[in-house]
Amino acid sequence: MENYKVTIVTSEFEHAGRDCARTMWMFKEETPEHQKAIETYKKYEAQVLNPKNEVEFECAKAFIMAGGQFIKEVKS
Repeated sequence: MENYKVTIVTSEFEHAGRDCARTMWMFKEETPEHQKAIETYKKYEAQVLNPKNEVEFECAKAFIMAGGQFIKEVKS
């Protein structure tokens, strides 16, 4: 039996995480854009905390980490 190595490509989720964080940063809290970005962030945060499988976890983690990196960059 052969062993296969699976690579999960998360770059799409990293871009989405940065876009979500950028939206939260650009729009005031009371705007629909900001609120939708918060909802999206919370969805991925929930997937990190309670993933259905490893792929979901890795993608959600990439989303959250990239968003956090963006916020760190704009605050410095």
